[in-house]
Amino acid sequence: MNPRVWKWLRRLSAAGAGVFVTIWFLSGAVATYYLCTNDAWDVGAWAPRLELPVEDVTITTADGLALSAWYVDANSDKAVIWASGISANRRNGLRHADYYLERGFSVVLLDLRGTGQSERVPVSMGWHERHDLAAAKDWLHTKGYEHVGAHGHSLGAATIIYSLQEVEDYAFIALESAYDTIDSALDNRLAMFSVPRFLGWPTTVFTQWYASVRTRDLRPVEHIALSRVPTIVMAGDAEPELPVRDTLAIFEACEAPLKRLHLFEGHGHTNHYRRAPEEWEALMNTFLIEAGMLPDTVGIEFAVFK
Repeated sequence: MNPRVWKWLRRLSAAGAGVFVTIWFLSGAVATYYLCTNDAWDVGAWAPRLELPVEDVTITTADGLALSAWYVDANSDKAVIWASGISANRRNGLRHADYYLERGFSVVLLDLRGTGQSERVPVSMGWHERHDLAAAKDWLHTKGYEHVGAHGHSLGAATIIYSLQEVEDYAFIALESAYDTIDSALDNRLAMFSVPRFLGWPTTVFTQWYASVRTRDLRPVEHIALSRVPTIVMAGDAEPELPVRDTLAIFEACEAPLKRLHLFEGHGHTNHYRRAPEEWEALMNTFLIEAGMLPDTVGIEFAVFK
């Protein structure tokens, strides 16, 4: 080959490689921004089915952030905190809140940091959000509640798992569609679009910097071993973002004396209560009775876990 042609081909290859790397890193930075940044939402208003008054409250975390929440007092000694998934806010838990209110629980529908109307900071996949759960639980204890549970979906469920480092005495925890590790969560999402795994590497790097979190810490499958309280793990059996093996890994790693597992047939990464209300309520009724949070009352529909 002509040396001059060879020289130009090498220059062209080097330039092409440089363009690829630049685009690769820029796309990773953009993906990180959208992954870890949520727009502020006007959550509007909410009227519970029981027509109980809803209070807008602000809860301050140990690291000084102001969280926005709705609080409904059911005049009991038990309460539950709701935590939504990524890109969501407290409104995603309205149906769940009505369920708990109708069974005598007070509720706190919480906007995790960086979501809804809470203070704007980068979303950390549940890691720093764990302080939000601890703050909400402490806030409820100051109001005299003896039994406080936590219920979350997706990132909210992972947040509950991480919060076990700070909260040892939940009355129960209900986990819907929690990821097992951030690495597998990213792998699963890239696979949905047939994107090679290595293309996600810049996103991983930028997320650690932007959200001030280490990916080696983002492993709910390891932190769930801290649970010593009644625990229910739920997910769909057709979630491309969350293969069944990931859900089973979390369930098997849980060391709670009372733990239950249920897979919703045909469900994707969705609001399982909205899609299958009767099945969901039967499961939760059974679990909460087993956990000592509901009386064994005639008229409540029960379920067999599978």
